[in-house]
Amino acid sequence: DRLTSIAAIQLGAVGVNLEFNYVRFILFGLIILLMLRYRSQGLLPERAQTTQAHEALSL
Repeated sequence: DRLTSIAAIQLGAVGVNLEFNYVRFILFGLIILLMLRYRSQGLLPERAQTTQAHEALSL
């Protein structure tokens, strides 16, 4: 994968001996934790469920 090899070259130039896959997993985990913290309902929130009785009463 081209992105992995580019990131490995740049990390190697800095002197960090981390594989890019580990960094990618850490970033993915942090994104999930931030989503849980600030948007617990998710990207697409659940619609409110309406029943037939509720619709009949609202008329």
